Amino acid sequence: MYKQRSNGTFRLRASFPIDSERVIAMNAICNKLDMSFEKVCKIAVDRLVNDFTQNGQVVIPEDMPQKKV
Repeated sequence: MYKQRSNGTFRLRASFPIDSERVIAMNAICNKLDMSFEKVCKIAVDRLVNDFTQNGQVVIPEDMPQKKV
């Protein structure tokens, strides 16, 4: 879980951008499930991989933002 500073921000050590609203929601999930932030992130990644994999192939939903080439 990430501790909130008195000014409402968080000291984030993630190697990806994440806003305070998502951190607050993740902290609430961590508290509710009594799990670490790392464990909850792993579950989220596992679910995303499961959702986007069919028969060993990656299938991206049409409404998912695509990388511009």
